[in-house]
Amino acid sequence: MDAQSNFLEPDISLKEYAVGAGYHHPISQNTDFVARAGWGDARRRFFSNDGFVASLALRSQWTEDRAETTIGLGYDDTGAGEEAVAFVSGAYPFNQTLGLSSTFKYGERGTSIFLGLRATF
Repeated sequence: MDAQSNFLEPDISLKEYAVGAGYHHPISQNTDFVARAGWGDARRRFFSNDGFVASLALRSQWTEDRAETTIGLGYDDTGAGEEAVAFVSGAYPFNQTLGLSSTFKYGERGTSIFLGLRATF
């Protein structure tokens, strides 16, 4: 019975954040070059690592209400060593400040999917 209980309710803990700054430069009417750098922390059940994160990307707004897509490459050393990643993300704003954000990231250590809220100031 414990095996079924553990199977149905796995004990998985993952907390991750990144704080940093970014720069964007227009390269066409609706596309920007974006560079970001920051400090991140990844905490899993049995260990915690922090380190540097950086990315270079192209971001395009596809609609007048500012929905956008980003594709890029990044570097992350917040996990079990350094990792190069490729990512695709999208954002849809609800208003000038809040929106829905999603990211698919593929790296040397695996694949991750993120869905969350985005605040723009």
